[in-house]
Amino acid sequence: MDRTRVNHGSTVILQSAVHVGHSHLDRADAVGIWLYMMGCGLVGFLSRWVWVRFVSATVSWWLAGFVWVITLWLAFTCRPPEQ
Repeated sequence: MDRTRVNHGSTVILQSAVHVGHSHLDRADAVGIWLYMMGCGLVGFLSRWVWVRFVSATVSWWLAGFVWVITLWLAFTCRPPEQ
Protein backbone atom coordinates (compact mmCIF):
# COMPACT_ATOMS: atom_id res chain seq x y z
CA MET A 1 0.00 0.00 0.00
CA ASP A 2 1.21 3.48 -0.81
CA ARG A 3 1.53 5.23 2.55
CA THR A 4 1.62 8.68 0.92
CA ARG A 5 -1.80 8.13 -0.66
CA VAL A 6 -3.37 7.17 2.66
CA ASN A 7 -1.76 10.12 4.47
CA HIS A 8 -2.92 12.56 1.78
CA GLY A 9 -6.46 11.18 1.93
CA SER A 10 -6.53 11.51 5.70
CA THR A 11 -5.31 15.09 5.42
CA VAL A 12 -8.12 15.94 3.00
CA ILE A 13 -10.69 14.42 5.34
CA LEU A 14 -9.22 16.29 8.30
CA GLN A 15 -9.25 19.62 6.45
CA SER A 16 -12.83 19.03 5.31
CA ALA A 17 -13.90 18.30 8.87
CA VAL A 18 -12.33 21.54 10.07
CA HIS A 19 -14.13 23.48 7.33
CA VAL A 20 -17.48 21.92 8.21
CA GLY A 21 -16.99 22.36 11.97
CA HIS A 22 -15.93 26.00 11.86
CA SER A 23 -18.94 27.24 13.87
CA HIS A 24 -18.03 24.88 16.71
CA LEU A 25 -14.36 25.79 16.45
CA ASP A 26 -15.09 29.53 16.58
CA ARG A 27 -16.33 29.27 20.17
CA ALA A 28 -14.29 26.30 21.43
CA ASP A 29 -11.33 26.51 23.81
CA ALA A 30 -7.95 24.88 23.14
CA VAL A 31 -8.93 21.51 24.63
CA GLY A 32 -12.16 21.44 22.62
CA ILE A 33 -10.27 22.18 19.41
CA TRP A 34 -7.72 19.49 20.21
CA LEU A 35 -10.45 16.92 20.95
CA TYR A 36 -12.30 17.85 17.76
CA MET A 37 -9.15 17.53 15.65
CA MET A 38 -8.15 14.21 17.22
CA GLY A 39 -11.68 12.89 16.70
CA CYS A 40 -11.66 13.96 13.06
CA GLY A 41 -8.23 12.44 12.58
CA LEU A 42 -9.36 9.16 14.14
CA VAL A 43 -12.48 9.02 11.97
CA GLY A 44 -10.38 9.80 8.89
CA PHE A 45 -7.82 7.15 9.72
CA LEU A 46 -10.42 4.48 10.47
CA SER A 47 -12.44 5.24 7.34
CA ARG A 48 -9.30 4.99 5.20
CA TRP A 49 -8.31 1.75 6.91
CA VAL A 50 -11.75 0.24 6.29
CA TRP A 51 -11.73 1.43 2.66
CA VAL A 52 -8.26 -0.01 1.94
CA ARG A 53 -9.07 -3.24 3.72
CA PHE A 54 -12.51 -4.02 2.27
CA VAL A 55 -12.97 -2.13 -1.03
CA SER A 56 -11.26 -3.46 -4.13
CA ALA A 57 -9.00 -1.37 -6.32
CA THR A 58 -11.44 -1.67 -9.23
CA VAL A 59 -14.22 -0.04 -7.22
CA SER A 60 -11.83 2.71 -6.13
CA TRP A 61 -10.81 3.40 -9.74
CA TRP A 62 -14.43 3.54 -10.94
CA LEU A 63 -15.43 5.84 -8.11
CA ALA A 64 -12.42 8.09 -8.75
CA GLY A 65 -13.30 8.25 -12.46
CA PHE A 66 -16.87 9.22 -11.63
CA VAL A 67 -15.72 11.93 -9.23
CA TRP A 68 -13.26 13.30 -11.83
CA VAL A 69 -15.97 13.47 -14.48
CA ILE A 70 -18.28 15.38 -12.13
CA THR A 71 -15.43 17.67 -11.03
CA LEU A 72 -14.42 18.50 -14.59
CA TRP A 73 -18.03 19.03 -15.61
CA LEU A 74 -18.55 21.48 -12.74
CA ALA A 75 -15.24 23.21 -13.52
CA PHE A 76 -16.09 23.76 -17.19
CA THR A 77 -19.76 24.65 -16.80
CA CYS A 78 -19.17 26.85 -13.72
CA ARG A 79 -22.48 25.93 -12.18
CA PRO A 80 -23.77 23.13 -9.96
CA PRO A 81 -26.10 20.47 -11.37
CA GLU A 82 -29.73 21.51 -11.53
CA GLN A 83 -32.02 20.00 -8.97
